[in-house]
Amino acid sequence: MTQSIFTYFKVAPRDFGPFLMDTQDLSINRGGSLTLLAMPSLLRAHLEAEFPDVEFDVIQQAASELFFRACTRAGGLALAIEPEKLNDVPAGFKNRTRFGNAVNEILPGLKEAGISDAALRDAARNLLLNAGAETLDEILVERVAAEILRRAGQAVQQGQRPLEDKQADAITRHIRDYLASERDNWPFDLFQFGVAVHRPSDAGQDKPGPVIAALETDLARQQMAALNCPIPPRPSLAGTSAEQAVCHYTRRFGADAKSRVKKRPTSKSAERRFEIGRREKRNFYARILEEAAAAAGEDCDEIARGQAALEGLHDFAGDFEELVADPPKQLSASVRAGMTVLWMDGNAFGKRRSGAEDFDAYRAFSDRLDQLKARLLARIICWVAAENALQLATADGVVARFETLLWGGDEFGFVCPAWVGWEFARLVVAETGGWTDHKGKPLTFSIGLAFAPHDAPISQVRTAADAMADGAKGDRSATRLNVMAFEGVDRVHLNASSYWNSLFGDAAELAGQVLGAADLDTMAQAKTALDRSIGRSTLHRFVFEGMRRLEAADRGQTREASDTGDRPATEACADAAVARKQARLADIEAWILTEIDRVGRSTDLTDALPEIEAAAPPAPGQRFARAGHGALFGALCRLSVFYDYIHGLTGDRAAHAGSGAS
Repeated sequence: MTQSIFTYFKVAPRDFGPFLMDTQDLSINRGGSLTLLAMPSLLRAHLEAEFPDVEFDVIQQAASELFFRACTRAGGLALAIEPEKLNDVPAGFKNRTRFGNAVNEILPGLKEAGISDAALRDAARNLLLNAGAETLDEILVERVAAEILRRAGQAVQQGQRPLEDKQADAITRHIRDYLASERDNWPFDLFQFGVAVHRPSDAGQDKPGPVIAALETDLARQQMAALNCPIPPRPSLAGTSAEQAVCHYTRRFGADAKSRVKKRPTSKSAERRFEIGRREKRNFYARILEEAAAAAGEDCDEIARGQAALEGLHDFAGDFEELVADPPKQLSASVRAGMTVLWMDGNAFGKRRSGAEDFDAYRAFSDRLDQLKARLLARIICWVAAENALQLATADGVVARFETLLWGGDEFGFVCPAWVGWEFARLVVAETGGWTDHKGKPLTFSIGLAFAPHDAPISQVRTAADAMADGAKGDRSATRLNVMAFEGVDRVHLNASSYWNSLFGDAAELAGQVLGAADLDTMAQAKTALDRSIGRSTLHRFVFEGMRRLEAADRGQTREASDTGDRPATEACADAAVARKQARLADIEAWILTEIDRVGRSTDLTDALPEIEAAAPPAPGQRFARAGHGALFGALCRLSVFYDYIHGLTGDRAAHAGSGAS
């Protein structure tokens, strides 16, 4: 058993969630996020400058984490033999596996004694003689020696050596010291970072799975033993009145007498993040696209279009008020003052990384994902630049009503006005629909799509959208969305599923809160069908009256069961309850169709029924039949929640007066 030549390091922030979305000011929140995103590249450059004798091999430099391995740089070996694969198996070995095992058995001793041309040839001769060769062909000896060198690995071929313990300790100290202070005007000292170190004791454990498990365990142990956040500096309160002593933005840090953001009392933390957020907001998009263009080479038309579109945007919204300022006039009040938070999480991306056969495969997966992410961002920027409803005209130029809340390795968050939220979700789903990894296997996402008032606490909306994304992970073979419209600030803290159940009771399952990717288009078509048939007010009347009838029937059944002492303890009773539910739903739908005939809309609705019923796909585990037993009512319930948000912007962009630049 021989030790790995590499020592692995992982640097990651901890307990940073509350510091990214702890205010209602987009610039302050953005400043915290961008500070963490800047850390990996700056720290990498610092380490390479401080340790010129160490070879740093960066495995993943994404989001706010730096994952690398290191060894001592000793210069390449002066060998006449070059590594080359031996395609045929030498005589004496039954198959390639036995030959490979024999080579692997001699490698530890060979590495320990030192690699040289003579040592490689001696090892090859001994290998062939032990296999029963009576005479030695020197050409074959040379070829076997080349195979032994190939199997020794690139690190050995280049003359690299493991780090000494004192070198690994010095690197760890430098990382901690570097991140404990402000660097190049980036306030790293506002955050806490963990530094995990691992050197596999067995070269056979030098694989992504075991290495990542060891590093993550170390980081988790550090997090358990540390404070939740750095202790903020003591603010200067001299001459400050009591009402000016607390930061207006965070509502929990002390305001510093010398700090002001927009003329309001501000903590040092909020002030420093505000400066970064204002300075770097366009630079973030430019840097992601520039790095992607460099990696893609000539094949970067999408990236180039994104870069060109970015040039036409003067700025990005500074706060949520600006996000929804001067909205389109024809929208309902809740949509005009609403925002959309879209939170997406890759399905099993981390598992695929850690399950990679080696670090080359790990890196290939990460590099492929980085390219796809950059192309998605380029497409989004092109959409923002082309969509009038996403632009706010100011004296200085066009301000984009859009922001990236989180840009992680496989988790992303965005915010935009509510009146384009549905279209934005359709764009994201369409752009990611064909994603595959480096091996051609599909990549899918679970998405939380939350509509909420723009003045709702962003931390709560973000938490709701994140939880909704988790709730969409039932079927990971395809991208799915969990969608909710929180109509009031006081609703956002509620669990989305509980809120949905409170709206529809027995019809909640029928309405179906989780959507497949195709349902976004299906529901848009159903909304158009409703517009040309019964309209918005009649839709809500049908849903309200249907729910009243359903609840009344439930109350009657409860009284009947109580009077008879009935307890649905058997399967027969359960089946009877399902049958009663089917009958109630059938009665409700019959009433709806009667009402449609009464108001003279039957022809229009008959034509629209297929599109409307298609908007309520069966929910997982549903026990009652669809046709004639609730499909129409379930679709109407679902559409009543999202009706105002499924806005037809794509068909008539020019009609959005007062909301953008041409």
